[in-house]
Amino acid sequence: MEKMGCLAVVAFVFGVAAASGHGFNARSYVQRGLVACYDGIENVGVNQHDSDSEIWKDLTGNGHDGEVNENLLWNSNGWLNGAPGRPVTVESTGLAAVTATRRFTLEFACVPERQTERESFFSQFGTPYAFMVEHNSSARKNGCIRLYGDRALPDGNAMDFPSPTIFRSNEFATVAVTVTPQLQLVWKNGELAAATVNKIAKLADGCKSVIGGEPSRPGQAFCGVFHAFRVYDRVLTEDEIAVNAAIDAIRFKGASLSDFQLSDEAMRILKSRQE
Repeated sequence: MEKMGCLAVVAFVFGVAAASGHGFNARSYVQRGLVACYDGIENVGVNQHDSDSEIWKDLTGNGHDGEVNENLLWNSNGWLNGAPGRPVTVESTGLAAVTATRRFTLEFACVPERQTERESFFSQFGTPYAFMVEHNSSARKNGCIRLYGDRALPDGNAMDFPSPTIFRSNEFATVAVTVTPQLQLVWKNGELAAATVNKIAKLADGCKSVIGGEPSRPGQAFCGVFHAFRVYDRVLTEDEIAVNAAIDAIRFKGASLSDFQLSDEAMRILKSRQE
């Protein structure tokens, strides 16, 4: 099938996506502290989608654009990957400067194709890496979230979260990871799933980043659909995390406001972001 021209793709795909967004878009998410925002619907700019794009645009304007691997394919609201490698590489070292502070929030919305495979959602690589979020594929963990911090964690590098953080195959979920030097939390679909109390040493900075992969292990690239990725230079509140997760579900899963049981404050924030 011949590809439509770029403008036709932008107009058609965004029109379809926007129609199912119930008044929410990539600017609807919590904005304070937002350092990088990657959106599967608006993948090349505000109200713009290009199914042939070779970049994943950072919508904050901070310049942390990602370079797209040739094996990656765009659909109307995200990218699909089923091949080894680095799906999206961010050459800017600005994201590592944020994680190096050890006070940050990462949020990603996606649908993994597999549950038990070891796959990376996000990594920053030095020698061999500085920081990474992935599935833990061991039989005991079976898809739980794992954090890595090169020589920064109590046992040297890895920190596993318990079973409520499991990412199930073909299941849409928004996961938020909040990190401070003494406390690390994982939130799934706006609800607290697990917490660990670990003292984290300084994380490396000056690193490039990969969304959906880990450079030294190309076979551990994320397989499935990746809808969104956001980086904050602060720890979001419980209500803010719930709001962002609800917006993801509305925009990428087709949920509606009535599907959520939010606090009064979270619902107030959510409705205020609706256009």
